[in-house]
Amino acid sequence: MAPDVRWGVVGTMDEPAPLILAWVAHHLNLGAAEAHVYLDRPNPAAEAALRDLPGCFVTACDEAYWAANARRQRPLRHTARQKFNATDVYRNRPLDWVLQVDADEFLDPMGDLAAELAALEARTVRVRNVERVRRGGGGDIFAGSFRGVTDDAALTAAIHGRWADFLDAGMAGYHDGKDIVRTGEAFTMGVHFPLDAATGQRHGDPYVELQSARILHFDGLTPLHVALKLLKRANEPAYKVPRKFGRQRERQFRYVVNHVSKPVQLAKMLDGVFGLTADQARTLGPAHVERRFDPRPALAAQGLQADLSVEAFDAELRTREAVLIEKTGLQL
Repeated sequence: MAPDVRWGVVGTMDEPAPLILAWVAHHLNLGAAEAHVYLDRPNPAAEAALRDLPGCFVTACDEAYWAANARRQRPLRHTARQKFNATDVYRNRPLDWVLQVDADEFLDPMGDLAAELAALEARTVRVRNVERVRRGGGGDIFAGSFRGVTDDAALTAAIHGRWADFLDAGMAGYHDGKDIVRTGEAFTMGVHFPLDAATGQRHGDPYVELQSARILHFDGLTPLHVALKLLKRANEPAYKVPRKFGRQRERQFRYVVNHVSKPVQLAKMLDGVFGLTADQARTLGPAHVERRFDPRPALAAQGLQADLSVEAFDAELRTREAVLIEKTGLQL
């Protein structure tokens, strides 16, 4: 008999509807008891498609939502909104474990997740991540393979040349995973790990790594999506305490800002940093993972339909992000 473990996922999202639907369908099909979507901006298509889906809970984070909760107003930082919403699920839903993952992150099973969670005594468990790399043109928004951490700086330099400094441990985004957290503990949810509710600091629990699953991080589904993601961060409001980004992210920000109206140069960076050729993939060796991710069966199983083509996704992006595109002069 399968262990009676209720785990759930939560994400605060501002993405085209097909990605949100794929995220929900995949995690419910994987065995999540609940999938919570907090819409950071209105998304009527996603709301309509998910309204009656069992196990899915959609919350529109509009002015009324923020006025009615303890914050009284919408936090400026998107990370603060993520933490607040994830903590709401953590504290108030009938779940045993909660994982906060973004719309471009998908839990990938490599064993019996429920059985491992049932056997664990830890309060918080690290789920390692791998990062999608595009492998040339064609395919849908999930096409490509994945790469993991490599501490061989010489290998990274040999593979990526001038773009090596745009990577950290061989990856463009984060490389230290995220925690799935046992409920009922004195925690608030963070973006990557829980915080001690009394101090607001990172928990001090012993490190425990999950063996039965990893996170597939797409870090932008198309080149346009990546460019817009980087531009959003580069154009965030100034804060008294600036957000801390890795040096590789800072380099990515600067390059996109400096080449925003130079599509040829911008495309070269996006290919060089977020993609791999066949030869580069072979040279990367064990850090390269040939994994084809396809959420279509999960979508069908949940009675959902979504156009996962690059063309449809980018068309919706250009509509949703028209203000940012005009403001920055992005050409891609």
